[in-house]
Amino acid sequence: MNSQESQRSLPVTINRLVASAETLAAVLVHLGHVSGEVPLDAETALRVRALAEAVVDLDGVDPGVARAQGAMGRAMLAQAAAFSATPNEPSTWAITDPFVLQMLGRGSSAFAAIIVGQIAPRVAGFSERLAMEGARVLDVGVGVGALAIAFANELPNARVVGIDVWEPALALARSNIAAAGLEDRVEVRREDVATFLDPEGFDLVWFAGPFIPGSVQPTGLVRCVESVRTGGWLAYGAFSGGEDPAISALGDLRTLRSGGPVLTTHEIITMLDAAGLVDVQATDVALGIPSRVVTGRKP
Repeated sequence: MNSQESQRSLPVTINRLVASAETLAAVLVHLGHVSGEVPLDAETALRVRALAEAVVDLDGVDPGVARAQGAMGRAMLAQAAAFSATPNEPSTWAITDPFVLQMLGRGSSAFAAIIVGQIAPRVAGFSERLAMEGARVLDVGVGVGALAIAFANELPNARVVGIDVWEPALALARSNIAAAGLEDRVEVRREDVATFLDPEGFDLVWFAGPFIPGSVQPTGLVRCVESVRTGGWLAYGAFSGGEDPAISALGDLRTLRSGGPVLTTHEIITMLDAAGLVDVQATDVALGIPSRVVTGRKP
């Protein structure tokens, strides 16, 4: 494409992308409104519904799925707007905006059902380990506690510990856990994974890769593996772009903006191998945001 063609195509591309962003905003607001999270006046509700129904079929969609997808989408849209306005500001998890923190947390909560319902049943002994009385789960990068709460709900015999270093997120986590009535089963601590130690051990450790700095990941993973009980599992969560170059580049940018290192699946597997895990394997999952979970067992 020559320079004149590029100049002509750029406004067309920008206008198309802007229209897509505005349409996405309307769809997400509509999902939030019908789930009771976003109050709207009657006229605005009518208009966003009309636009949403013009681009997506919501008939038969489970309300919980709609709520989770709407929350995740609004969080990512808020992140994108913040990045556009102030590209040199710190990542989302280094600021205090409670809306963005809560929405990201709610979106991440879907990983509990993915691990318990989809990944664990395909691995010998994994489901049985999570279901046993006295099972313990560690959520590294617990944020606002949504995933920890989801693990507690998915695993009624388990106790969950969440660690993080960002107090604004932890304050929201304590409030969310109390609201869920799970203070007796879910505990959050302000603790750095690089120095973490829990002698009771865990049957599952969730490691939120995109939100943990690369400088502490090798040490943090070793600490986590030391805290996994013999035969227990560690699951490393990451953004994944798949084969599409644009989606892949977006996943890398999301990881960078979240404060974590941009790693290939092979590099994550190598890290888990080096930390002492066996049976390491990667699973791609669809959560609206392309993601992957790399699991490994402590021998």
